[in-house]
Amino acid sequence: MQFMRLLTISVLLATFSAAATAPSPPPDQFVTIDGVRLQYVDWGGHGDVLLFLSSFGATSHEFDSLAPRFVDRFHVLGFTRRGQGLSDKPRSGYDTRTLVEDIRAFLDAKAISRATLVGYSVAGREETLFAATYPKRIHKLVYLDATGDPKSAYELATNPATAYPLGIGEPDGPLGQISRGAREADPD
Repeated sequence: MQFMRLLTISVLLATFSAAATAPSPPPDQFVTIDGVRLQYVDWGGHGDVLLFLSSFGATSHEFDSLAPRFVDRFHVLGFTRRGQGLSDKPRSGYDTRTLVEDIRAFLDAKAISRATLVGYSVAGREETLFAATYPKRIHKLVYLDATGDPKSAYELATNPATAYPLGIGEPDGPLGQISRGAREADPD
């Protein structure tokens, strides 16, 4: 019993110590594009811009532990698409082309001529279309477990003829619109 109590205290102390030394996340900032207020964060740094694009349903804060590791070589930012996090949730504008235009307008608003885009999940579709549409605005593309073919993936996952069909329902609201937009942007 005494051993378990000491172990618990040790674990708690280690947890509090790690939390006390972990850098606090950057504050949320906002830019308004065509009347839509979009959330972003700035981890700081100097050099070429490294822009993290959030995954499906998340915010740029999902990179709070990863992004600061690059501030010694890059100016590191994170962008939360419309419909997610603290970004506005307008009735429309969730197709991939509009989301790409939001990225372009964000870069314009921040006076960033070129960036390396780091996309996670559904952001892979957005960064690919961005690079095809604005190749001179890109340094590099980095895909973090990013979806490359959301249409085929959805069809495979929901097809009852597959060995393990998934009961994937369509989310309501902005997330459902983002999901449909990504599938519709598939260049089959």
